[in-house]
Amino acid sequence: MPKLEAVFYAAGNVRAFAQPIVDNYVMLVGAWDMNAIPVAETALAQVLLSCRGYYRTIRDYYESHDQGKSKEFHRSGVNGETVGLIGMGMIGKRLSELLTGFGFKVIAQDPFL
Repeated sequence: MPKLEAVFYAAGNVRAFAQPIVDNYVMLVGAWDMNAIPVAETALAQVLLSCRGYYRTIRDYYESHDQGKSKEFHRSGVNGETVGLIGMGMIGKRLSELLTGFGFKVIAQDPFL
């Protein structure tokens, strides 16, 4: 690595590659904290849609569309629902904060905790 001055990475665990880089005084730069924000927000949107019955309603609509059945919208609230997260890296932590703000109970599993 004689000419290498810096390694830039977007996100993820660096344990597999960081040590030799740092040992050779190469700058290691990541954007993991900033990249976690839009990913966590998108995950929050999917959880909210799911808990509000969006996906079930869309499926039911298309399954009954040609059969003349009435179109019902099954709504439910999100306050007090439980969400399980696997992994509590930057995305998991940010998503947990967002979910808690909406009244979700969050349980998490992470082998590194």
